[in-house]
Amino acid sequence: MRPDREPIFNAPWQPVALVVAIVGGYALQDIGPWRDVVWRFAFSPSDLAAGRWEGLVTSLFLHGGWPHALMNGAFALAFGAPLARFLGG
Repeated sequence: MRPDREPIFNAPWQPVALVVAIVGGYALQDIGPWRDVVWRFAFSPSDLAAGRWEGLVTSLFLHGGWPHALMNGAFALAFGAPLARFLGG
């Protein structure tokens, strides 16, 4: 009698949703008509010196390229899945 096969991909929905948000958000950032608007939300030390603090938060949602967005998604999935399982559904 053969044992049941384990699924290849078995992640909770929360980290999967986070990965979709990261990659989908970068896709909109990269191919959308608002590529120039992205620079307004990026972090800049000169903005910080001028008292504009919003870049500290909004820059967390911007990515420097496809490899950066995909690696952030991979690490969110790798570390988010055990955390989601630990905290429960």
